[in-house]
Amino acid sequence: MGLDSLIDLVATGQLVAVVGDSVVDRLGGHVTAVPVTGIAPHDVLLAWPSDSHDPRIANFVSLAG
Repeated sequence: MGLDSLIDLVATGQLVAVVGDSVVDRLGGHVTAVPVTGIAPHDVLLAWPSDSHDPRIANFVSLAG
């Protein structure tokens, strides 16, 4: 699912999502985002199919970590 699909699901009331602040500018006028406060920082993990050999995933993982 891409970000646009996720935003559409939120905008139509089918989903509530946790997103990074880097996507706030893409949310548009039909979705509201508020910061989550009062909790300790948490790690963000990446997940992908364990049998994937997609070089784009390997490149993304190498950049992320």
